[in-house]
Amino acid sequence: MARLPVNKTPKVYVGGAFMAIHRHVLEVLADAFPKVRQGFHPMFTPQVVLNTKRAEYEYLSEDWAFCARVKKYRLPLWVSMRPICSHWGDFGYTVMTGNTVAP
Repeated sequence: MARLPVNKTPKVYVGGAFMAIHRHVLEVLADAFPKVRQGFHPMFTPQVVLNTKRAEYEYLSEDWAFCARVKKYRLPLWVSMRPICSHWGDFGYTVMTGNTVAP
């Protein structure tokens, strides 16, 4: 098994469990997304975006939509390579089993 780097790695789309989010990023997005009636800033809501390379629309889940918003505001997005987290669906998905290329 390959040894994982201890440091963080910059990425385009990352699952929430693997994100290392700096407080400044949350503050910038909180200013961009006013609180809704339910009392939260909707920075993690899904969205539909135009993929200009493929000339088609794509649905972004909560995690990937957050990443797209971070990118829109030119903020850094990092993935933490440790600890190793798993998301259980059909099997245990980890940062190593994820897609390494943005859709």
